[in-house]
Amino acid sequence: MCIRDSTYIIANRGNDLLIVDQHAADERICYERQISHLRGGPVPIQRLLEGAIIECEKGAAHKLERSTKELEKAGFIMEEFGPGQFRVDGVPSPLGKALASDVIKDALEEMLEEGLLDKTPDYQDKIAKMVACKAAVKANTPLGRDQMLRIVKELFDTENPHNCPHGRPTFLKMSKTRLERDFLRT
Repeated sequence: MCIRDSTYIIANRGNDLLIVDQHAADERICYERQISHLRGGPVPIQRLLEGAIIECEKGAAHKLERSTKELEKAGFIMEEFGPGQFRVDGVPSPLGKALASDVIKDALEEMLEEGLLDKTPDYQDKIAKMVACKAAVKANTPLGRDQMLRIVKELFDTENPHNCPHGRPTFLKMSKTRLERDFLRT
């Protein structure tokens, strides 16, 4: 197992050679966990040692105020902290890897802008996709062997290992037969 450009994991699975997009694969893994928790409850929450202070415009602040119950169901524990400010004390556990307040603010802003807190039939799915994307290992992030093994193993334990939640492929596969044919060995 090795990595190319700190983005693609090259691995074997049976007689196949796989090229795995580390972000798309980890996003699929995080998504399936998050959607399972959202639908079956409760979402595991990562408590923050120090609350992240988020500032927002008046309209966004009003919408966040009205959406605290939906946010809590999604794993965001927050309270009003002052005019146009909120203190976030907990986030969905997948986001615990990316605890920077700008990531939390981006996630909340995206939820507001995309109407993810509006109770549409697919709002839980949209929230799970957003959380998974923010929490997943990013492209150009060097990974250790154990991390690469975990991603490949867990990817193939998901319901749909072929695509990330946004539809991008998670891996390319080349069979031993194809390799032998392409290298003129058959």
